[in-house]
Amino acid sequence: MTIKKSNQYKIELKTILENIAKDKVSAMLNFREELNIQVNNISNMPYKYRKSYYYDDENMRDMTYK
Repeated sequence: MTIKKSNQYKIELKTILENIAKDKVSAMLNFREELNIQVNNISNMPYKYRKSYYYDDENMRDMTYK
């Protein structure tokens, strides 16, 4: 399984990380690391998360994190 991180994902993640870093840089670093671990683990358990509300495809999932 291949996980594709779109440009939109990267842009929105950068915005989220910048907002977290305003309060505490170490919290931003921890969040980023934990999120990357969760995303990388998707390939081991692809159906762990709920079926997507946005796509009518059984294979598409919505990952909710923090």
